[in-house]
Amino acid sequence: MLAKKGKPFTDGSIIKECIVEVAEEVCPEKVNLFKMISLGSNTVARRIEDLGGDIIQQIKEKTKSFCWYSLALDESTDVCDTSQLLVFIRGVDSEFNVIQELASVPSMHSTTTGKDIFNEVSKTIIECNLEWKQLQCVTIEGGKNMSGTKRGLVGQITTACEVGGFSKPIFLHCLIYQQALCLKYVDILCHETWCFCG
Repeated sequence: MLAKKGKPFTDGSIIKECIVEVAEEVCPEKVNLFKMISLGSNTVARRIEDLGGDIIQQIKEKTKSFCWYSLALDESTDVCDTSQLLVFIRGVDSEFNVIQELASVPSMHSTTTGKDIFNEVSKTIIECNLEWKQLQCVTIEGGKNMSGTKRGLVGQITTACEVGGFSKPIFLHCLIYQQALCLKYVDILCHETWCFCG
């Protein structure tokens, strides 16, 4: 619950105090059992790491059955000015079951060139036991480091496919970015029309 609500792990001790208070009122004979629960910040952090590891293991199990898959990528900067790359995988198995998961969120501390992003995507593909030849589509944002056909991610993936001897995937730009550009243009157009008519 602390992780879901984005609360500090140190709040575990406050939660334990609340649990003990409730136990004293509801079932006083079991208060000692509740007092033995460990909710220190290290314990909470360790349990969250265990949960995260289990989720990664489940994703790896699901991706083993993929015949084909596609990627959706988004790179943004967090409040600490660290670049975070979100790698979503959507795959289909032989029975046409579609599975979509957030596969990884690697932090990129130095540069965010097309090569850097490609390296992080490659790590994710290897960790998920997938192969480049199964990749059918990549959805990216419009930045040069992503969309560049030579040194950007598009160029890096294209080169990897050529070297591997298989067809390159389809590259799509994220609809959200296209919509934002469209809205910007529509706002300018509406303003110019209003000025002309007014």
